[in-house]
Formats: sequence, C-alpha cells, structure tokens
Amino acid sequence: MSAPLSLIAEWPLSPSATLGSAVRTKRIEREVRARLPWAVRKYVKADTGRIALRTHEDDAEEFEAASDNIAKMLETVDVHPVLPREVEDILTISARERHKWLKDGGLQSIGKRTVKMRGGRRP
Repeated sequence: MSAPLSLIAEWPLSPSATLGSAVRTKRIEREVRARLPWAVRKYVKADTGRIALRTHEDDAEEFEAASDNIAKMLETVDVHPVLPREVEDILTISARERHKWLKDGGLQSIGKRTVKMRGGRRP
C-alpha cells in the first residue's frame, strides 16, 4: 500500500481564466502537467475554481519545484487564447453555429492552428 498524499498546495483558477468552461479548465490542467517533470504530473488536478497538487512526503523536493512552476504558469493563464472547442462550451453553441458566427463577423478568429496527423493523410 502506498503512503497517503500528504503534501498539498492549491491555487485558485479565476473565472477570467476558465470563463466558466470545463473544456478550458481541462486544457489549463493539461498545459500545467505538460510543463512539469514526469514524476509529478500525475499529482496535478484541476477542479472547478482551483488547481491542486498533492504528493507524498517523500517527494518534498519535487513538490517545491512543481509548486513554484505552477504558480508561475498560473500568473499568465488569463492571456491564453480561447480555442474553438472552448468557445463552443462557453457560449453553449454547436460547431456549426460557431462557423456561422465567424462568417457573419459575430466572432473573431485567433487564426489557424496546425495539427499533426499521425498515421497518414486524411481527406
């Protein structure tokens, strides 16, 4: 049996960062995890209104380093652009409606994003 998670740190996620979107909250969690060492990534969890880091006492050094990194990352989380899926979640609209709003000028695009297609080309 593993030791209980006893080192805990939490940071608030402001409404201006998440914009009330669960999709955006999950993306913020993924971005935070991606910038942390492998050993600590699994201990980061984003919930409504907060990000938490919970680790074992044995990992005190990694905990401190990860805490500092997370705090720095969350300082600039408000300025990240809103992705199309997040717009749909925030406005509770479908992809079709979002495209219509973009065409009519009701929404502004942040540009195009390149996606790597693993496994070959798709039509």
